[in-house]
Amino acid sequence: MTFETFQPLYLSMTSAEMAAKSASMKMAALKNGKAEDAPLGIPYDAAARLAYDEWRVANQKGEFDEEGFEAFKPLYESLASAEVTSKAAKAKLDAMMK
Repeated sequence: MTFETFQPLYLSMTSAEMAAKSASMKMAALKNGKAEDAPLGIPYDAAARLAYDEWRVANQKGEFDEEGFEAFKPLYESLASAEVTSKAAKAKLDAMMK
């Protein structure tokens, strides 16, 4: 593999990892609440809400808080996006190394 091929993939992967770490640190600083009863339908924010509820329980943040969830959601979305980008870049690098 040439450096010219490797460099953009490496930069993409490290950038995604840094974004994921940044989002994780910001989530750890939030103060939030506990899960409410789940509605029958699956809302658009279901994945973010599930992650928020799991985060609250793991970090003993108490009851559900709408303001806290609204602060958590963009951080969760950034983290999820960074993780996907990082995994895609790693898969490309792994495929090129074979």
